[in-house]
Amino acid sequence: MQKEHIREIFSSTQGEGIYTGVRQIFIRFPLCNLNCIYCDTPSRDLPGYCNVETKPGSENFKKIKNPLSDENISEIILNLKTYDLHSITLTGGEPLLYPGFIKELKNFVDIPLYLETNSTLPKNAKKIKTCVDFVAADIKIDYPEFYENSIETLKILKDKNLFVKIVVLPGTESKTIEKVAKDLKNHDLDVPLILQPVTPHGEVKEKPGVKKILNLADACGKYLSDVRIVPQVHKLMGVL
Repeated sequence: MQKEHIREIFSSTQGEGIYTGVRQIFIRFPLCNLNCIYCDTPSRDLPGYCNVETKPGSENFKKIKNPLSDENISEIILNLKTYDLHSITLTGGEPLLYPGFIKELKNFVDIPLYLETNSTLPKNAKKIKTCVDFVAADIKIDYPEFYENSIETLKILKDKNLFVKIVVLPGTESKTIEKVAKDLKNHDLDVPLILQPVTPHGEVKEKPGVKKILNLADACGKYLSDVRIVPQVHKLMGVL
């Protein structure tokens, strides 16, 4: 049975994208293949222990020694399950670094899986396509070398209740965002596009202005039928 290091497991509400507000259990994987300056969960190490919430929404945690098996995690999920549970979020880090573990997890839980991904690993996306039910896919415009990988990943996962998210910084250029919207349309990917104003954190000291992000949404609307501006609501609420 495969085991992996997990950073934390907890119950909260989804704070980003089109499913904002639904109740989820979050499984946070530790490692990522990118290093975004606005990341609020940077990680470059394998944690010795997993922080596990003791009761749903309590924000009280206990430490469980890593690595964990899918069976271990299924028992934790059972303890955190609530009547209003929508899905289990696989987040990170980058969950697509762990395709084998995700495939095994699907055998242990009968709750929909919600994948949050940076969309740069299409080969691994193909491996877990049948396992996930919802996909929140970032396009990392600060990493143009991965852009074609992202488009390929989106094409693989387009039938998985997919939406695309772009984090908008003060310096984000309109032509860059508009190109993404145009390319999505050209690849028959008329899925919801979320423009997420960056939450100031770490090296990022300010968020984009309202006028700027409204203009970006207007530009994207020329190509896509569903464009939304959604901030990180969990940050506004002060929840995990």
